[in-house]
Amino acid sequence: MLLIATAGFCVSKFFKFGNREQKFVSKTLLYFVNPALIITKFNGQTFQVQLLENLGIMVLVSFVAHVALTVVALVFVRSKNAEAKELDAIDRLGIVFTNCAFIGIPLIEGAFGDLPNNGGQNAIFYLLGYVIVFNIYLWTFGIKMFGGKINFLKVITNPNIVSVIAGVCLFCAPFELPQIIAKPVEYIGEMTVGMSMLLLGMLFANYGKSEEPENALENNCLKSSFDDDSSSAVKNKKTGKKYFGRVAKVCLLRCIVSPCFAFLFVLLFAKVFGWVEDIRLMSYVILICVLCPIGMSVSSFAVLFNKDESYSGLTVLATSALCVVTIPAAIAAAEMIY
Repeated sequence: MLLIATAGFCVSKFFKFGNREQKFVSKTLLYFVNPALIITKFNGQTFQVQLLENLGIMVLVSFVAHVALTVVALVFVRSKNAEAKELDAIDRLGIVFTNCAFIGIPLIEGAFGDLPNNGGQNAIFYLLGYVIVFNIYLWTFGIKMFGGKINFLKVITNPNIVSVIAGVCLFCAPFELPQIIAKPVEYIGEMTVGMSMLLLGMLFANYGKSEEPENALENNCLKSSFDDDSSSAVKNKKTGKKYFGRVAKVCLLRCIVSPCFAFLFVLLFAKVFGWVEDIRLMSYVILICVLCPIGMSVSSFAVLFNKDESYSGLTVLATSALCVVTIPAAIAAAEMIY
């Protein structure tokens, strides 16, 4: 995944991609590729009453997990000055919303894919319960955090929410999509990991850049200010120092503090729903979802809402790199505890 992000970085630098290209990739990923992935995973699952009941439990527990992470975000992310508060929304979303789909799916497939009796397929299905809450929570709480107004009509007509509803209907229906439709949707959904990592590389390639005016006349008038190395160099140096402290704090909250809360939460979850046959598998799925790094959706939102996308990309990259160590360590600890 990091190699794909590096490729995105190099391509973005070579072709000088900017804000316009970032928005195109972000919107394609959010509104087209991600919904295709959700529909594909639901379409391939055989209906069982027990699975539907377990999915309902996963949705309930995932909602409580998101609320718990929200409390962590609101308590620990509180800036005093106005400039720092502009980044608070990105930090809070980064703590609450993980890369549970783009990274969670290949992680869970790798960990549980060879389980007997469709155990691996069930693990992916339970992950979709977390993804359902993730999408609804993102397009309500996430929009609120970025200062947008929640329009419930737009929420329920959002392609991600529509794909969730369509996926549940497909799961309950006594048929699957015909291959002439299912295959293209599957191919589109398979682009999620690659496209999200390419976007990450693009965001990092544009880190610290000023957004140049699109108007040619305005560009000529302001050319001297963009070429003023004495002012921009000092500003970027100060910004880099400010970002370092914030990114370190976000990494601590996302990769260390949140998993500690997740351990306690999952233990409680396993006790309360101990009568469920797949409770252990479901517990691990919840834990892996919380352990994942900051989601690419946070960077996509930063681009869409004209926030500091360079900073958001930096937090995603830093937590993604750190999770190479923290996820295996946390799972090893979970195996000993559980």
